[in-house]
Amino acid sequence: MLSLTEELMLLALNDEKGTVVFASSQNLPYGLASTLLLDLINSGCLEIKNDKMKIIDKGNSKLKFLESALLLLKLKIAKNEIKKDFSFKEGIIILSQNYLNFQDMIIENLILQGILKREAKKFLFLIKFSQYPTLDPASELLTRDNIHKSVLMNIKPEDKLKTLICIMYVCNLLDEVFPKKLRKIAKEKIEEYLNEEKYSKILKKVISELSIFIVSPIS
Repeated sequence: MLSLTEELMLLALNDEKGTVVFASSQNLPYGLASTLLLDLINSGCLEIKNDKMKIIDKGNSKLKFLESALLLLKLKIAKNEIKKDFSFKEGIIILSQNYLNFQDMIIENLILQGILKREAKKFLFLIKFSQYPTLDPASELLTRDNIHKSVLMNIKPEDKLKTLICIMYVCNLLDEVFPKKLRKIAKEKIEEYLNEEKYSKILKKVISELSIFIVSPIS
């Protein structure tokens, strides 16, 4: 099973070109920072108390990109740049500022799983760069199918899927995930999710902070 972070990364990559969808390029750093925090919470590496996060050393992140995110947060605490109990906002800022490093690690993990492949390219025959088109679409197709069933067929999603849907929407990936004729319906349903009173307090807080960064990104 893919992590929340990996699922968001797959949705944000163009399957054929292997590059981040342009509409999401400015928002994705904050989106991935949010999913990294949530995956760390789910793995038991972070605990929440009074809207603050605290590192729990007994947790097991397993994935390299999550371990790196945890080590970065520990480093910031050791340098007194953030307190031991830090806010969602502080966590999003720190992780989003290291977005490219995390993106590379997330993509590398998806390559190792046989989901993506690496293609070496050259720009003007001089500048080397890589693209990551889809090799095995099964995982992303399953994610997209679950999203469509939830949003378009009113099948109640689990918290993880609902969170992915909301973060995907805030990261401006609606057009990537839904065909044009269904986007209005999808938009209305997702906004219902965002406004649900029963939605997890933790997830609602993360979505709220993420939305603020998207509107007024940090410099």
